Amino acid sequence: MDMESMIEQVYKAIEFYNRYREPEAKAILLKIDDDKIYVVFRGSFCRTCGVNDWVEDFRYVLEDVGIDNELLEIMVGG
Repeated sequence: MDMESMIEQVYKAIEFYNRYREPEAKAILLKIDDDKIYVVFRGSFCRTCGVNDWVEDFRYVLEDVGIDNELLEIMVGG
């Protein structure tokens, strides 16, 4: 997949994700750096026990739009 198509698919995934999960969780694209996608999640979801579920859900949405992916890191901020 070329970069332009990937960017288009990432935006499509974010739009779909936010349609069904906002305001509890909202995905915001931070940047795309080569083959890495950086996404910030904001919302009222439980940061200590539920953040992994919200991020994993986004992984599945990316797969649904044709982007194979692997979760590298989850960073939880204050």
